[in-house]
Amino acid sequence: CPRNSTDTDVLCMPINQPHKAYQTWIAENEPDERELHRQRQKATAFPFRPLISIIMPVYNTPTQFLDAAIQSVVEQTYDRWQLCAADGNSNRLETRELLTKWAEKDKRINITFLDRNLGISGNSNEALGKATGDFIALLDHDDLLAPFALFEVAKLLNSDRQTDFIYSDRDMVFEDGITRFSPLFKPAWSPDTLLSANYLTHLSII
Repeated sequence: CPRNSTDTDVLCMPINQPHKAYQTWIAENEPDERELHRQRQKATAFPFRPLISIIMPVYNTPTQFLDAAIQSVVEQTYDRWQLCAADGNSNRLETRELLTKWAEKDKRINITFLDRNLGISGNSNEALGKATGDFIALLDHDDLLAPFALFEVAKLLNSDRQTDFIYSDRDMVFEDGITRFSPLFKPAWSPDTLLSANYLTHLSII
């Protein structure tokens, strides 16, 4: 399962040899807690504050991964988002209970419980039907967003209002939920990269 510097999935394996060079790069290039606090202040002053609807299909997701995914949305430094999740009739009671708990906790979270599982595309389309945003973001039920992900999206949209599609770098994370590895740094539009890697994956903003 994938993970990203703006979007991250969980790889369930022990940590044997942490990729120290990448950890150093993260520390040197990504915002620290002080900068994340500044971003929260800056985000409220953007002239253009689009609502970003995050579309999440859900089905029998282990609660530790689903909870972390939703938490990563709630912790965004850009606050004008809504999370639209559609559960494909999960038979894991704890999955449904966790979704209900989050919806009660944050009004920006909209949950749809379906009568049957329609798969990733079908469940996503049901979630999309609840979206009211200016843009949509596609996020899996076991992805993680970096806390500055939507801030960077809004920052770009303020610099260029004509932008219709945004894609991000990504990496992976060990099962500890902390140690990241195997980054895919994506260039500007590159057909060669498209043919050699899963290029237009999460996070995608449309």
